[in-house]
Amino acid sequence: MKANANSPLRENPWTGKPIESGAPDYVVDYDHTEDFKRLQFILEEAARLPKSAHILDLGCGTGNNTRALAAAGLRVTGVDIDEGSLEIARQRANDHALEMELRAEDADKMQVDEQYDAVLLSEVLEHLIEPKRMLHLLIRLVKPGDMAIITVPNGYGPREVIITRPQQFIYRTPLKHGLFALKRALGHTGETAQSANPDLEHLHFFTKRSLIRFVHREGFELIRLAKADSIDRVFPFSLLANRIPILQRWDGKMADVLPSAFS
Repeated sequence: MKANANSPLRENPWTGKPIESGAPDYVVDYDHTEDFKRLQFILEEAARLPKSAHILDLGCGTGNNTRALAAAGLRVTGVDIDEGSLEIARQRANDHALEMELRAEDADKMQVDEQYDAVLLSEVLEHLIEPKRMLHLLIRLVKPGDMAIITVPNGYGPREVIITRPQQFIYRTPLKHGLFALKRALGHTGETAQSANPDLEHLHFFTKRSLIRFVHREGFELIRLAKADSIDRVFPFSLLANRIPILQRWDGKMADVLPSAFS
């Protein structure tokens, strides 16, 4: 896909810089600062690898991160269990003429017949019934001495405590119909930029401490930890932040200096 030569360049809401055609942030469908900030973290960690590196994006969803890594010149394979998400990923990869392998596979039944220079697991662990099983798989998928890039929500941060947990509780009650109606009235479609899978319930809620302890127990050593945002996706502030992107950027910068409990 090519932008009209006369059209203004879109701006990366996190960096504030124009998005150049073909760049990693050009090939994603993100429009929120948090997503671009998370993507920057992923790309910075992937930049530690040689250009010949092979990255596995496990739970790739609609393939935004997969495409960005491919656009950065890396060899990348995306795997997801949801065929609907993969179909979107394939179409968007074709739109941008990006070479990548995409395949449908259940991680619980995945055969480890190849090791990778890095495995990306972005916004996946919190959805799994047995996240420990996933880390057992990761330690076998990653070449010794190489890395996994993991992103998860703060299970006790503002968004999870104020929005996600109460919302998931209401979904189990007759009040869910009223909540669905309210969300539709506010413009929510139920789809996310990351996945077309309708079942995106959070089953686990990690803190900074519990996540570090968890990955250490499974044989990983922490290289770097970073924060995403604070309250820009928390209703009712999100109504304002969604319309004024500079508030999202301020929120992301605020998250970097706040204690982890507030980010």
